[in-house]
Amino acid sequence: MEKFLTYFEPEKYKLTIAIDKNAKSVIGEVKITGEVKKETVKFHAAKLDVSEVFINGTSAEFKADGEALEIYQAPLGTTEITIYYNGKLNEN
Repeated sequence: MEKFLTYFEPEKYKLTIAIDKNAKSVIGEVKITGEVKKETVKFHAAKLDVSEVFINGTSAEFKADGEALEIYQAPLGTTEITIYYNGKLNEN
């Protein structure tokens, strides 16, 4: 498995999660502040549907394939990345 810390070193996370037990789903937002090391940042995002990504409050170009999230043209240095996502609850 690829080590995503070579792209981004997180320092602080802020999570907001809403759980819908009836629909067996989650909707969330995560704000991650950290050090961008490469212009393309990667995160694990298994079984998540990413709907929006912002870098320092500005909409960002990204690709999510259900396993990983790639965010393009991130500025090097200290950055805040905000990710909006949803997914199904795992009953296991």
